[in-house]
This record gives sequence, C-alpha cells and structure tokens, in this order.
Amino acid sequence: MLERARISRARLCRKRAEIAPEGHHSVVSLRSRLLLVALAAAALASAATASLPNSGLYGVVRKGPVTPVCRVGTPCDAPAQVTLVFSRAGSDLARTRSSTEGRYRIRLPAGYYAVRTLERIGIDRNIRPRNVHVRSGHVDRLDFSIDTGIR
Repeated sequence: MLERARISRARLCRKRAEIAPEGHHSVVSLRSRLLLVALAAAALASAATASLPNSGLYGVVRKGPVTPVCRVGTPCDAPAQVTLVFSRAGSDLARTRSSTEGRYRIRLPAGYYAVRTLERIGIDRNIRPRNVHVRSGHVDRLDFSIDTGIR
C-alpha cells in the first residue's frame, strides 16, 4: 500500500523513461541554473583577465634627502608611499599606490607616459623620471626618486 502511494506521487521522467520522485525536475533545473551561472562567471573572469595589458612597470619609489646633512652609514633617502599617476596627452590613464616600503606595480598598455604624484613632497612635485616608456609584452623595473628639497 505504501509502495503504491509512493508510485502514484511519483511521475515518469520523460528524458530517462524512469520513475522519478516528485520535485525531481526542479532539482535538475536548479543544478542547470547553477552550472550556467558558474560558467558565465568563469567566462567574465577570463575576459577581464584577457583585457589586462601584458606590459607594465614595477619598482621602488624613494624620497630624499630626508636630512639636511647626510652621514656615512646612514641612508640619505627613504621609501615613499605615494600615488603615481600615469598620463598621456594630458589625460590620466592609470594610477597606483606604492607600499610603505615604496614598492609599486602597475599594468599599462605599451607607450609613452608622463608620471606625477598626487601628493606634494618637498617644495614641488619633483619626481624623476618624469616621462617613461612601457615596452609591449614587458614588465620592466623602473625606480622613481623624489627630491624633497632639503638642503
């Protein structure tokens, strides 16, 4: 009797021609939707990574002098935590913030860029080099120095 009741509540699954419990199709549908969402997310992540340039710069930003008189055995400069702004034809295209140790890394399309800092250190924004070249397909090391104006 219980077996007969279970069978009467079950329905025939058309795809597999077997008896499936009530709600079977909603479970399959939910799995299909989750799989579709996961595939879409993977495709978007892949597209986002593919759009990143495979070239750029990394290095250290230092400021100095940090004391009026430099002494032997004592560094005359220090790491600079600043925001580097990369621009072309007067338009800011990218920016990155250096760490407390002065390290930075940025992906940029190949080309020539003017570089400045958002922060003013010393008398003016005196960063060297002011203009940089990013080579296609390369991530090159380029260290920046900022003159604090202390003399």
